[in-house]
Amino acid sequence: MSVAHSFNPGAQDLISIMKTRRSVSKLILGHNSLGDAGCGELFQFLASDSGKKYKVSEIILGANDIRNEGLEALVNYLTGNRYLRAVYLQNVSLIAFIRNCAYVDIAPIIEQNISQ
Repeated sequence: MSVAHSFNPGAQDLISIMKTRRSVSKLILGHNSLGDAGCGELFQFLASDSGKKYKVSEIILGANDIRNEGLEALVNYLTGNRYLRAVYLQNVSLIAFIRNCAYVDIAPIIEQNISQ
């Protein structure tokens, strides 16, 4: 089951919708203006015990006004994640994030998940 919205449900609304599903494999969230706070809430939920039951393999986050804090939440979610295979970040500013967090390399995490 994919969860897709073309409107801005807010992170808490999205999480509530997810909790009504037995499984969620894709989060198609482009153009929702989740921002850093929404990404933080979403990835904190997905990393929680109740969120880990959703084996999300693909996340589309393009055009969501995501900056450093939202990207850091994504990287924290990736730590120990075994299911995510693709993250799409079209129209997301990575420059400041790369400058501030040059030590973070998410490519090996994704590659490890793809090879499993």
